[in-house]
Amino acid sequence: SHPPERRRPLALLRQANPFGSLGALRRHRGVSGIVLALTSGTLGMYFIISTWVLYGTERYGWSARGNGLAMAFSGVLNVLAQTLVLAPLVRRLGERRTLYTALGVAALANVLHGLSAQPWMLFASMVLGVMGSLATPVAQSLISARVPAEEQGAVQGAITSLGGLAAIVGPLCATTLFAHFTAPGAALYLPGVAFFCASVLLLLALAVAMRTLGATAAADGAAAVVS
Repeated sequence: SHPPERRRPLALLRQANPFGSLGALRRHRGVSGIVLALTSGTLGMYFIISTWVLYGTERYGWSARGNGLAMAFSGVLNVLAQTLVLAPLVRRLGERRTLYTALGVAALANVLHGLSAQPWMLFASMVLGVMGSLATPVAQSLISARVPAEEQGAVQGAITSLGGLAAIVGPLCATTLFAHFTAPGAALYLPGVAFFCASVLLLLALAVAMRTLGATAAADGAAAVVS
C-alpha cells in the first residue's frame, strides 16, 4: 500500500462508487485509451475462457482429461512467456511495440484456434496465443508510468471495475454465440465463433493502443523540440 503522505482522503461519497474512479482516467493524457485497449483485450480473454471447454468437447470430443491437459499446457506456456520472454522482448522492442506485438500475434492466434480442425493444430496455435498474456503487464506498466503515485489506486480501481464488467458481459455473449452456432440445424456451424470474436476484440485493442500511444509519442516529441 501507499505510504500515508501519498494517500488521498475519501472526500466525496462518489469516490466510494466502484465506477466513480473512472473519472481519474480522463485526467491523464493517454491513460483512457490504454485502459480501453486493456479492457477490450480482457473482454476477448473472457470470450475464450468461458467457451474453452465447450469448444474442446464439441470440436474434438475431448473428455474432462483432454480439456484439462489443454488448459494445463496453456498455463505452462503463459508462465514461460512471462518469465522468459517478456523482459527480453521489452528490452528489444520497448513497451509500446511489445504491446502492439502481443495484441497482433494474439489476434492471429485466435483465428487459428477457431480454424483448428485437429487437436495438434490447436496446440500449435497456442504457442502463438501465449503472446496475449504479455499484453496485460505491459499495458499496466504503461498506465502506471502516466499516473502520479497518489492516483494509482483510483486508476487501478477503474481498471478493476471495467475488468469486472468484462467478466460479466464476456461469458454471457460468448456462450450465447457458441450455443447459437453449434445448435442442431444451425444455418452456419461455427464452433470457433468465440475465438473469432476474441480476435476482433484484440484487433480493436491494437487499433486503440496504436492510436493512443502514437498520439502521445508525437506530442511528447513535439514538446521535446519546443523545449
